Amino acid sequence: MLSLRFAHLRVGCSVAAFLRNFQTGEAALEAWKLNYVQLTPLLNEIEGFSPFMLVMFNNLQRDSKYGLVFRVAVGALLSTIDATTDIYTLYTYWTAGLKGQAMVLLAMIATNLGIQILVILAQYKNKSWKRKFWEIIITLTFLRPIVDAYRVSTNHEDEEATVDQLSELCFNKTVEMGTESIPGCVLQCYVYLTSSSEQVGNFALLSIAASCLTTGFASAMISFDLDLDVTRRKTQPRFYGYIPGESKI
Repeated sequence: MLSLRFAHLRVGCSVAAFLRNFQTGEAALEAWKLNYVQLTPLLNEIEGFSPFMLVMFNNLQRDSKYGLVFRVAVGALLSTIDATTDIYTLYTYWTAGLKGQAMVLLAMIATNLGIQILVILAQYKNKSWKRKFWEIIITLTFLRPIVDAYRVSTNHEDEEATVDQLSELCFNKTVEMGTESIPGCVLQCYVYLTSSSEQVGNFALLSIAASCLTTGFASAMISFDLDLDVTRRKTQPRFYGYIPGESKI
């Protein structure tokens, strides 16, 4: 009897872990049900119990300050710092006479912004040009990571958008890593090693560190969120599922 009570306690406490790992209460409930198959008769056969649990999961997810909200907030902060340090590094290169390197770094930043603008035009193709222009302004002012993080954390829904907010955030992060963070980090490392300290300054190390942290955190976050997605685990079980679904609480 005592062991049964501990088992019930473990199942109940594991809810917090699933809510931290998933974006919506519905996804967390589905993962919780799949992890504890003994709950299937209870959720499927007792009338009204499954909707009641869904409401509870949604309310807990709404009030949670951790999990996905924490991850996207940290990612947005790192992306903003990375963009700021890259712009300052660009200015440093230009004033130090490293105009070729400055132009290459500028091309990386411009490529990142250009692709993200194309993503906006595809994502909001059903919106008015006023809305598209507003989204482009957000991107050009380097506020895209913060806005994406806010929309994901508040479960913002837009029926006219092409994809959901989490997918948009992941795509923008991928574009940022592939066009700016990774090549920019390589370029800055090369310049730091081949130029004098008077030309690049000690601030270059901070910019390199920001690019490394942004790349590592963003890639880990994308892999984590996609792998824990219930739909992807169901449709492609051989590819997704490398993160154990069993709660250790």
